[in-house]
Amino acid sequence: MTIDRLDREMLAREQRDRGRPSCGDEIGGGGGAAFQFAALPNASRAGITGSQSQVAQTQFPRKSLSIHWQRTAHPASAAASAALFSLLVQKAIALLIPFNMQMSSNANALTETIPHNDVVRVTHSSADVVRRVAEQISPPNPRAIRVIVCPFPDGDPAFAFTSGKGFDSNFQSAVDNYILINANKRREDRCTLIHEMVHAATNLGEDRHDPDNTGSVFSIDTVRSLLKREHALALNQAFFAA
Repeated sequence: MTIDRLDREMLAREQRDRGRPSCGDEIGGGGGAAFQFAALPNASRAGITGSQSQVAQTQFPRKSLSIHWQRTAHPASAAASAALFSLLVQKAIALLIPFNMQMSSNANALTETIPHNDVVRVTHSSADVVRRVAEQISPPNPRAIRVIVCPFPDGDPAFAFTSGKGFDSNFQSAVDNYILINANKRREDRCTLIHEMVHAATNLGEDRHDPDNTGSVFSIDTVRSLLKREHALALNQAFFAA
């Protein structure tokens, strides 16, 4: 099933192996060379919305962002994966359209299961274990970002976690960035996936989040609805964009 079809039919930085994201949402990390934002002609770094979408489309190359969606065999993952896929991907598509981007996924996104039955601690070493098992089911694709639904420990505030070489030089210095989605939590604004994709595209840790009360998808604001131009540009130039 493609994401386009779904759209037509209807979602303190981790310290290496100790601790989890201090923000209540998304990623930990540290290290890695951050994406350098390039200026486009007549470009504002404020977000672009409805009436400005035509301008955005003329300034961004048409791209498709590819994800490879999997879930672990834990019962919580099985229960949540399809709903999270629908909610998070639909919202991401809606935010990407004004920037001349779409999304695609693996055909078996709703059923591909990796044989990992445990709760996953929000650390790079734990993420590395899950990733290695996931790669036994589907080898790495250098043109797609891997997204794995798995349960985080009870009470962990993180909705998701991004790992890989952009954030982890200890365990995964040669591994493309990938995303873990917490099967036990979801945000009302449905921006968890697009938020993590920005992390993965830029190598920016949570200390570089946008300020709250801006509505930016790259903040940890209560309600987020704005994909800023600079973050759209990073996604357009990411390894998973073609």
